Amino acid sequence: YLQSFDYDMRIQDHKIILITDNCPSHPSPDCPSENYTGPRPPQLTNITLLYLPPNTTYKLQPLDQYIIDFFKAAY
Repeated sequence: YLQSFDYDMRIQDHKIILITDNCPSHPSPDCPSENYTGPRPPQLTNITLLYLPPNTTYKLQPLDQYIIDFFKAAY
């Protein structure tokens, strides 16, 4: 998906930043974890991946904050 999206952005001459959390299933193309055995991360030209610092999703994503609070209250 990212390669296709990157291709579309290149055709449209757009450069974008994709913000993601630091979930293990989102390996950084620059330095995947030592035990990562998944597919090789794509080389992107028009998309910059920005990873949130650890343990900040709750504070930076209000929707997640609501869901997490609701889950904790129900638990």
